[in-house]
Amino acid sequence: EKAIEYSKKSLEMRMKIFGNNHPDLMNSFNNLGYCYDEIKDYNQSLYYYQKALALQSALYPDDKSKRALFYNNIASAYKHSAKLQEAITNYRYAVQATDSLEFLMPLISWTQIYINQFRVNNSRPQLDTALSYAQQALAALHYQQNSISTEGSKAQLLQSNYGVYENAIQTSLWAAALDENDSLRRTAFDYAEQSKAALLRARIKESDALHFAGIPDSQLEKEYNLRVDIAWRERQRREKLDAGQNETDSVVLAISSRLFDLRQQYDTLRQLFEQKYLDYYQLKYKLATTGVAALQQDTLLQDQTLLEYFVGDSAIFVFVVNKDDFQTIEIKRDFPLDSLVMAMRQGISDRHNTRIALTDAQRDEAPAAYCRSAHKLYEKLIAPVKDKLKSQLLIIPDGALNYLPFEALLVEKPASPHRFSGHHYLLRDHSVNYCYSATLWKEMREKQHRRPPSGMLLGMAPYFTGDTALLSNLFTYTDQVRKDLQPLPFAGVEVANITELMGGTARYGDKANKPAFDSLAPHYRILHLSTHGQANDRFGDYSFLAFGETKDSTGQSLLYVRDLYNYTLNADLVTLSACETGLGELQRGEGV
Repeated sequence: EKAIEYSKKSLEMRMKIFGNNHPDLMNSFNNLGYCYDEIKDYNQSLYYYQKALALQSALYPDDKSKRALFYNNIASAYKHSAKLQEAITNYRYAVQATDSLEFLMPLISWTQIYINQFRVNNSRPQLDTALSYAQQALAALHYQQNSISTEGSKAQLLQSNYGVYENAIQTSLWAAALDENDSLRRTAFDYAEQSKAALLRARIKESDALHFAGIPDSQLEKEYNLRVDIAWRERQRREKLDAGQNETDSVVLAISSRLFDLRQQYDTLRQLFEQKYLDYYQLKYKLATTGVAALQQDTLLQDQTLLEYFVGDSAIFVFVVNKDDFQTIEIKRDFPLDSLVMAMRQGISDRHNTRIALTDAQRDEAPAAYCRSAHKLYEKLIAPVKDKLKSQLLIIPDGALNYLPFEALLVEKPASPHRFSGHHYLLRDHSVNYCYSATLWKEMREKQHRRPPSGMLLGMAPYFTGDTALLSNLFTYTDQVRKDLQPLPFAGVEVANITELMGGTARYGDKANKPAFDSLAPHYRILHLSTHGQANDRFGDYSFLAFGETKDSTGQSLLYVRDLYNYTLNADLVTLSACETGLGELQRGEGV
């Protein structure tokens, strides 16, 4: 109400100064429309949106994006007023106004209208229309993603419009059920795959393209040096901001300016590669997803099941792929998924968590809370497909399921929550593996080493400071070990036992430093890092593993996620034996 009051005062002043036909009035009319939307006075919001459209048409008849925006707002007001035909007409005008795939909003709303009508009327023409617009919205989303150069903007676009994939999957599966159309079900699986790990795959593809496109070593070295320099400057900038400095501080501005120059140089070099080396372009942009048929024919074994989840707002879709069978299940999202996942994780950790203040009663309740949530999640997520599962599971999670340890789900609710050894965990029936997408899993299985590793195992324990000859001795362990990067005595025991068992190289304390890791890591088949880790759930690229004996304020001893893109490793297995390596920033479509 206050916003409306001030917007009207602003409008009145503008009209006195500029008259009735000034461009600034369009914004005033549009803002008033938004305000009346918020208080659900759709007659008034329509009045102001239509005034904004009329003024735009008179002053700027060629400004298609503004016209599309105003038509979309008008359509939205009609939709909320339950005047669906008027809404559809104006959404159509919004799409036509752009004359391209740039305008996504009306297509999404249009799709949702027909989906809702189909739910009420069960009319096949309405479903076909919804499916058509869902596919157009998906094409528009891909068009916009390809028009954006920065990864952060691409991720934000996907986060804001993840429902586009849900609409496409939902309408495809409904139509497939009505027609018994297996092709449409497989198309729905393709849509789920397109929504997952796209940025991660693009990074991997570009890395491969650089090494297999015949680019001269001198150019590759230049590209690598620019990449490392950019990563270093980004890290410097992040550390200054985390330390409390502002974007406008002179030091931060200087770093940002240097970053801008480096990125321009890097973009110019990549454009040169794309123009001059055809193989680089083809390898980099070969981003088609893997379909069900290819997985069944080339990748899955007889005792494996690929279980892919897509978590939507109203339903969870489960794709069950076996060597000789493919099925889809829709699970209604009529249960508190996020809170159940959180309750299960807390139930596992709170029993022995001394870092937070809990009463004895709360600690005693933790196993029961775990059992309740773990069994409820099993009933919702696994029970509907349990008869279709082979002994080995490959799980492709989505949304909050990225935080869920599926192997700890409980097939049965135990009579005694505290008797952990007797629980019927999912892991008793199935081995469990994870990946970010089926496409990425298939590509990783087929990936060849760039250089076959010569060593078996490299184990590193940077925070073991004791005598390596006395590793069999026991040490007093306190929770303070997890704070402030204190010594980790059992890290040495762990690395010593593993390297003795597997055969390999062990580094402890000062010798387990980052330069040593940088030079040694590419030569080993297995990497085992027993150290400190810290997740950053706001800026995932700045989660880190620590090397060296003490904290380093310059960050020289920290290995950030951001740095990993500059490595060329040949390992089959990397184990992160460190705190917070199961946490991090959840990015929709990309995982944790």
